[in-house]
Amino acid sequence: MADEVITLEFLARLCRQTLQEARALRKEVAEVRTFGLQTVDYARRIERRMSEQRDDLELMIKAELGAALANMRYSFDRSAA
Repeated sequence: MADEVITLEFLARLCRQTLQEARALRKEVAEVRTFGLQTVDYARRIERRMSEQRDDLELMIKAELGAALANMRYSFDRSAA
């Protein structure tokens, strides 16, 4: 078995590489976290918009039905008189 000599320069180079990789991983994790938070925010916005549209649609349908019923009632009252 051959004895390998490991120099301090080699260890320092390995440590620098490890540090660079750790920094790159931290940056990627931060980006993934940011994208995840943005996705949740966009989903909440979509839910809020859908709720607003549902409310608007409900109001429009009620207004149309109310107007149609009022017109029908007016027509019946005119024909009965």
